[in-house]
Amino acid sequence: MMRKRLLFAFVAALMVCIVLGTELTRAQMQDNRWRLPQLISTPGVEQTGEAVLVPDQYGFVHMFWQEMGPDDERESIMYTRYDGRTWADPIDIRVAPPGLTIGTISPTIDSEGLLHLIWNEGNSGPVYYMSAPAYDALSVQHWSTPQYIDLPAYLPQLRIDDAGVFHIVYSNFYGQEPGIYYTRSFDRGITWSNPVWLDPDIATNQAPQLMHFELDAEGGLHVLWLYIGLDTGAALGQWIRYAHSLDGGDTWSRPFTIDEADDTPDELRVSHPGFAVVGNTVHAIWAGNTDVEREHRYSLDRGVTWTETEHLFGHLQGMALGDALTGDENGRLHLLAQIRWPQGIYYTTWDAESGWKPITMIYLIAANGLEERDGRYHAHSLRSTIRGGNELVAAFTNEAFGPMYVTSRILDDLDPITPLPFPSPTPQPTPRTTVTPVEMTPTPRPFQPGTSGSTDVPNLGSSIWEGALPAVLFVFGAVIFWMVKNRQRFL
Repeated sequence: MMRKRLLFAFVAALMVCIVLGTELTRAQMQDNRWRLPQLISTPGVEQTGEAVLVPDQYGFVHMFWQEMGPDDERESIMYTRYDGRTWADPIDIRVAPPGLTIGTISPTIDSEGLLHLIWNEGNSGPVYYMSAPAYDALSVQHWSTPQYIDLPAYLPQLRIDDAGVFHIVYSNFYGQEPGIYYTRSFDRGITWSNPVWLDPDIATNQAPQLMHFELDAEGGLHVLWLYIGLDTGAALGQWIRYAHSLDGGDTWSRPFTIDEADDTPDELRVSHPGFAVVGNTVHAIWAGNTDVEREHRYSLDRGVTWTETEHLFGHLQGMALGDALTGDENGRLHLLAQIRWPQGIYYTTWDAESGWKPITMIYLIAANGLEERDGRYHAHSLRSTIRGGNELVAAFTNEAFGPMYVTSRILDDLDPITPLPFPSPTPQPTPRTTVTPVEMTPTPRPFQPGTSGSTDVPNLGSSIWEGALPAVLFVFGAVIFWMVKNRQRFL
């Protein structure tokens, strides 16, 4: 009898601690409309790349990222998907040869529900391509054999328009002619056009370090990129530029400068520009001054004319490898960013009528620079998308290189989109195992010139564990007191 009572007391105390621990974890998330962050990368793997998320017409969000294996140190492309309730167990769909790195991963969905993926292996290519049915991509066997595309790509990105044309924009960072290039395929990737050099006026000793590529609602192509200085060691970025093609890639505008460092050498310090095309509105957001505070420019006419630079969010500052920018069906832009102080993940929206809404914190990292994080995630490389019309899904890495976590929330003011039913199974064609590369010599084409407040954030205090410790001690004290008071019953 004594053992049973002691066991009961111990279990009761343990259950109270578990409940308190769960509530403490929940308290780290400042907005309870968001799910608690969930580990999605392989347990024990500490080094991951940034996530890339893409929604489909069946109600899934597909997510890809790189992982460095803990044993053989070979890099893999990891894949999972989310159905609005659970995330599938991740699988590795590609393992790079020893000594090669997997660079940019770029997925997209076509109008027929096929999931397409390109990536580069090595800093100067080559690029590989494979595909799988979006509704049935959770097995490696359902992915086509990787095909080789002969491009000297450092940052390749793929988009497919409504006509089924494949468009690739890539950066050449290490080659003899660094810059941004464009190529396309009218036969689903079998042959590719000669690349068009989008920035032949690139300054000497500059090279594009970051790049974004998106389509607008009418099939226009939009590209934004960041140069770094090769001779000055200014690896933090010196020049943000933009170009577009409004006729499906036939002609391109001359590059337009979004922002450029002036005589102050660190004006664009850690700028890491974000980019989004929502309908026909084009947005660029970056850290644009010496205090690493957010700046914003946008275009309401498909990138033809641009607003002046607008400073955002008072004195909130800092950049953690990029913000998450996502548009919804109502033309609204959703922003997730890791900024400070207090340090945390912040969220806000923009629309053309009312501009920016007040920014709010959804996850606390630290109240100030002196406070320890106490196990909270240090969110970097925030990326997001919208599933089913009304669920904002986000991913981030803890620290700069992982592990990877996911979270999401329902947007109550948006209606869900009814997902399409899965198509009937059809035999998959035998994938091509060899493709004769098309000779690609950079040949520039003629250009068509283009025309070119403070928010109060509450101080959330120091560690929330300080407030919970008395409750935990009280529970244990009560249990011990009860056991002493009733010791005769145990004898």
